[in-house]
Amino acid sequence: MGNPGFFLNWNIDYTQITQLEFLKLKMPIGKVLLQKQALGDLSKRATGGIFIYLIVWLVIAVSNQLQVTLPIFFYLNSTMLLGIAVLRIMHLNVYKHRPEVPVMVMTNWLVYTILIAALHWGVMVAWILFDDRAVDVRNLMIVVTAGFAIGGATTLSISNRIRIFYPIFMFCPGILVLIFLGSNGSWIFAGLIMLALIYVHGTTKITHNDYWETITNQSIAEDRANLMEHLSITDQLTQLKNRLYFDEKFDEEWQRSSRMKVPLSVLLMDIDNFKDINDTHGHLFGDECLQLIASTISSELLRASDCVARYGGEEFVALLPNTGEDETRAIAEKLVEAVSGVSSKFNDKKVHITCSIGGATCHPNYQDNKENLLRQADLALYQAKSNGRNQYQPCVLESSAAT
Repeated sequence: MGNPGFFLNWNIDYTQITQLEFLKLKMPIGKVLLQKQALGDLSKRATGGIFIYLIVWLVIAVSNQLQVTLPIFFYLNSTMLLGIAVLRIMHLNVYKHRPEVPVMVMTNWLVYTILIAALHWGVMVAWILFDDRAVDVRNLMIVVTAGFAIGGATTLSISNRIRIFYPIFMFCPGILVLIFLGSNGSWIFAGLIMLALIYVHGTTKITHNDYWETITNQSIAEDRANLMEHLSITDQLTQLKNRLYFDEKFDEEWQRSSRMKVPLSVLLMDIDNFKDINDTHGHLFGDECLQLIASTISSELLRASDCVARYGGEEFVALLPNTGEDETRAIAEKLVEAVSGVSSKFNDKKVHITCSIGGATCHPNYQDNKENLLRQADLALYQAKSNGRNQYQPCVLESSAAT
């Protein structure tokens, strides 16, 4: 199918992977999806030719009464062309309704049936050139074959195998017969056909390369856009969402919760005594602690609807849609316990880490000020720190209090 390149977007949450993971994942997956795109394009281009061989053959043969002069030849070739058309229809049906079938299986199925049709047509034309009983259709079949070979190879040049072998299978059986016949006219005619074959090979190589270059460049552009989006909403140290993403998600969930009339909760988390950790052990160790806490929080908040982000410095925020006070408390206390079990080594000494969490819950209303929910969670966080840290403190709001 040609060189599919290495860049393509795929159905994956780019915000959940690091830049290095992004680069590692995109190569093999991008190659497969480029092949899938090529299969789709090849199938579309080939659909119009499913019955073309059979129809053209029947028109030429019946109009020249080959069913009378060469009945076995007529019915045998008609049956074979019909069988090839049936295989093509089966492929089209499986392609549309069985997406789980591997791309290469479907590609090989399509390519081989097209090449079989070309080889059969070429052999059929060779027989017509050899058999004097079919002399009346020779010129017409030669013209049609040239059209099939050039048009088919160009249209289907997405596939390297088709662009190379399709015109060969169409032309070469006839060339061999012309050479075998041995007349000067036959040799000249065979030479002209060989020149046409060389021309087709050169032009289809250009169209093949142009196609793959186009879709590869398009894929590179899409991947770069996805990567930039990933970087723009991701905190590079912790690989959590950043403040920008959280603000957008918060507004979206506030509107949704208002429509659905369901509760919305926010948790603000702060690493206890983080300044002392930085001052005592250095900022590199502090960064390591931030990464450990981020990983711990992410492993605890597993619901797809939850959003956890680095809010700034050593502070994290979690948005919990459709979550009431009791459930929020359970989640927060679980987080406090999970973080308190985290420790990191500095000079072979364990440094235990804890966090304080403040939470607020309300039933949003379109007229409410959503920022007040964050302010109340921040006040609750301050209270948790004042009460000795390593704990959760809630603050419950009514809708009317959020203004």
